[in-house]
Amino acid sequence: DYRQISLNPTPTIIDSRFSPIQHTRVNQLLDRRNAKTTTTSTASKLSKFVQFCYESNIMTQQNHSNHPQLPPITPTLLSFYAEWAIRNGIKTYGSLYQYMSAIRSYGRNHDLPDPTENASGYPDPVYHGIMRGIKRTL
Repeated sequence: DYRQISLNPTPTIIDSRFSPIQHTRVNQLLDRRNAKTTTTSTASKLSKFVQFCYESNIMTQQNHSNHPQLPPITPTLLSFYAEWAIRNGIKTYGSLYQYMSAIRSYGRNHDLPDPTENASGYPDPVYHGIMRGIKRTL
């Protein structure tokens, strides 16, 4: 269930130069960095990716019983997800782009590499080629 996936792990800022009250205030602001609607929207979009992972046997209930964790998200996995998504209810390129952005946001919030880039940090040609092909198809 996607609701069990930690969308935005909250880092805690600790710096001995500042008072406990300042720490509390700064950390409260950090907790509020995303609007509730943003978090809900991201969770909803990630649920489609989780569904893809289960249907593709990338994730199973057995090894993700209490706290599911997404598999490593690579440009190749994201390319296959994009193709699957347009066959399973996502009808416009703009919508697909939002779904991809939710996955990238999840990665950023978990300090994971950008799944749209290759190992050298450059835009992955296969992923971006797939997205261009989808844009021309839809």
